[in-house]
Amino acid sequence: MSVLRRILAPFSLLFCLIAAAAPALAAASDWSVTAQASVRLIAAVDGVGDRSTVPMGIQFRLKPGWKVYWRSPGDAGLPPKADWSGSQNIAGTSVAWPAPERFSVFGLETLGYKHEVVLPVEARLAQPGRPVAAKVAVSYLVCAEICVPREAKLTL
Repeated sequence: MSVLRRILAPFSLLFCLIAAAAPALAAASDWSVTAQASVRLIAAVDGVGDRSTVPMGIQFRLKPGWKVYWRSPGDAGLPPKADWSGSQNIAGTSVAWPAPERFSVFGLETLGYKHEVVLPVEARLAQPGRPVAAKVAVSYLVCAEICVPREAKLTL
């Protein structure tokens, strides 16, 4: 092995590790930040092309001790709700809810997410191949010892 290869080999390995760790994200809205959580809209593509659907996601980053709920929260709580009515060229959406964690609080069994979660969203286009303006109002309940209702208005 040449001297140059021996010098460059560790750097190429480092580059590959960094590239693998980077999220596959093509576009993102600004974060909507509160004292309990940050929320943003993300997309896996930066253009529609000839697509009839666009893979997106609603990303939550929760402060330590806080959680949001799953689609069926259990004994208490409310799941996040998304209103896409302000969007252009989105005919409908569907959410693929990731598997939740189970929480026991004051004898109540609930299901949800702590730390960080992306709710994958498939946006069906009204006119495939045409531009999209995604505007979503996300209502969610964030809880620790108390629960606080929040809303994030996101544009992408």
